Amino acid sequence: MRGCERCISSRRCQSNQDATDQNAQLNYGYGVLRAIIARGVCAAGLHPTLGIHHSNQYNAYCLVDDTMEPYRPIVDRIVAQWVVVQGKAKTVDKEFKAFMIRGLLNRFSLDDEKRTLFDCAFLTTSSMVAVMEGKQKDVALPKWWL
Repeated sequence: MRGCERCISSRRCQSNQDATDQNAQLNYGYGVLRAIIARGVCAAGLHPTLGIHHSNQYNAYCLVDDTMEPYRPIVDRIVAQWVVVQGKAKTVDKEFKAFMIRGLLNRFSLDDEKRTLFDCAFLTTSSMVAVMEGKQKDVALPKWWL
């Protein structure tokens, strides 16, 4: 049985470590995306543990996981592009990681402007604060989500 000692009985942890091909690539991309979104959540002054839909006493990033949902299609698209370029899914190697990072460093449309993913994450989380404070009606989401 593989897995880290703290979560040896966790089915999720084991399945992430046992993932192959596209699932492993998606897991890697989601991990990088999660870090980017976590930065935006904290920059907006929100506590990453206090989730809206996600809640788990062992997950310190529930709000991050909630916030990253509309951004997942970016990772999905990058993995799909990789499969097209490579002809098939391969393991997560240096070449794939570089491809994923380049894809995540592109500019994306939010509020009719091209922005980095870091900016988009901050704007989404900042708009969440404005919605909670009653200053704004909608959360700013990337165009592909609308």
